[in-house]
Parts: sequence; structure tokens; C-alpha cells
Amino acid sequence: AWFYYMMSLSSILFDKIPFENVLTTGTILAEDGQKMSKSKKNYPDPLEVIDKYGADSLRFYILSSPFALADNGNFSEKGLIETYKKVTALLYNVSNFYQDYQKDGDEDHKESNNPMDKWIISRTEELNSTVQENLEAYVTVKACAAIRKYIDDLSTWYIRNSRDRFNNNDEEVRKTLRYVLEKLTRILAPIMPFAAEKIFQDMNGKDKSVHLEDYPETNKKLIDEELGAQMQATRDIVSIGLRERDKAQMSLKWPLTKATVISKIELSEDLRGIIKNELNVKNITITKEDSETSVELDLKLTPELEAEGFAREISRKIQAGRRKAEL
Repeated sequence: AWFYYMMSLSSILFDKIPFENVLTTGTILAEDGQKMSKSKKNYPDPLEVIDKYGADSLRFYILSSPFALADNGNFSEKGLIETYKKVTALLYNVSNFYQDYQKDGDEDHKESNNPMDKWIISRTEELNSTVQENLEAYVTVKACAAIRKYIDDLSTWYIRNSRDRFNNNDEEVRKTLRYVLEKLTRILAPIMPFAAEKIFQDMNGKDKSVHLEDYPETNKKLIDEELGAQMQATRDIVSIGLRERDKAQMSLKWPLTKATVISKIELSEDLRGIIKNELNVKNITITKEDSETSVELDLKLTPELEAEGFAREISRKIQAGRRKAEL
């Protein structure tokens, strides 16, 4: 009724419609499929949910679900927990990681020649374009799907493969992550307003607000589709190689002599280095063929390789002991 009332009143008073688009959710049912009811108490307390997982997690969960497409569905706390772990917590982990290394001048970003830096900036610009396109079309589900994938890429691939550079005080990697987080917070502001504000202020001070910034424009010149394909091929090779290790019950702590790879895409030495590091192999041979990607590992352990594996394990345990002792 309010919809027709607003339309009628606006037309009579101002001779124009009050709004152009209306969004509505579908019916959000309890996890058992029944209608939510105070008498049945078949739903979690909203305030407890927000206190436990944060308002942004709940907001993202709703915006990424069929509810946002006006479809009916069951509210699942398991789905909310997954959103919290794979989106909100990962995002804060990345921000906290940067805070450990942040230095004055990081905001002065200059283009890096490192392929990992170029890739994450390309992914950021792709995300900018995808999210803006879908938000302008009021399709929050696709925007959220792109955000979830991007945060996973940022945390479990870019950060994980750049830790040594951060530890070695590499200026380029710090400035790249600062650039990425600055842009990401502005991209996320309509979707995750509290997290975006917290991370933005951690970098820029409490007197600044991401919600007073312009929504970012995509820099299409920074999108490198060829590098994106090469990085995906790199990740596919690593994934297959890790599966081969699992099949052979060969722990990643043991270094191997070599990996023989068949790939459709030629990879640079930098990307080959990532594969060697991720699979813990000394050498890698890649043959370019128009066939399915495959990885063959030389699983023979020499006494030298075993000794190196034990040395790494001892080092890891010592480092863990130092962290536990807060040294």
C-alpha cells in the first residue's frame, strides 16, 4: 500500500515519480523451512547474530543469497558462518597483515614490475568493473560472488606468496597492497560499510571516511588478461601437483627433485618459481602442449632431500616456539 501511496502523492504534488527502482527480498524462512515465528522461536536472535558475526557478515549473506533476487529461502546460520569465515574474517586478516608492515609513504604507489603485484592490481580493476556493473543493475548476488572470489585470491594466493617480500621489507609489495586496500574499501563500501570504514581509517586516520570518497573508476589500462590466464594456469598446476603429493602420501615438508608439467600456456621464470615454491621442488620442466594440464613428480627421496626436510621442520618448530614465547 505504501508503494501506491508514495507514487500517487508524488505524482499529485510534484508531477513525477518518487523513485525508479524498488528492491525487495523474498520470504526468509527459518532453517527448517517454516515461517519464522516468535512463538516457535525458530530463528536466531538478530542482535546475537550481529554481535557474534558482525552486521557486515549478515548484510553480505543476505545480499549474496537468493533472498536478494526476491526468491524465497531458508535462513542458515551455517551459511552465515561460512560468510564470516571466508569473507569478513579473511578481509580483516589481510588488513591486519598490512598494518604489521605499514610505513609512511606507502600511499605513494608506483607501478611494480613484479608479476604477482601486477596480477593483484589487474584483479582489483576487474573487480571494480564487475561490482560496479552489477550494482548499477541492482544484481547484488553477482557482485557479492565476485567479491568473495577476489578476497580469497587476495588472501590465500597473493598474500601467501608475498610473505617473504614483506619480511624482506620490499617497498613495492607494501605499496601494492596499500593501493589494493584503498581501492577495495571504496568498492566494498556499499556492501560492507563497517568493514570498509574500519580498514580505510586504519590506513588514513579516524578523521577520514571511506563514505565521503567517490566510488572508484576502473582503470582498464591496468587489466592484464594475458597475465590473468598465466596466473590461473600457475594455480591449476599447483593444485594438481598438491593432489599428486596427497595421492602419494608425500608431505609437503619433504623437498622433491623435480616436477614435469604439461601446460597449454607458457609461463615466465617468475611464475615457475612460484610453482617450485608451492610444490617444494628443486626443478621444474614445462612442456607446452594443447592438452590437459598434468603434473608428474619425482617422488624419490635422497638422503640429502630428507636432511633438508628435517632441517626445515626443526626450523619451523623453533619459529613456532619463538612466537609462543612472544620473542
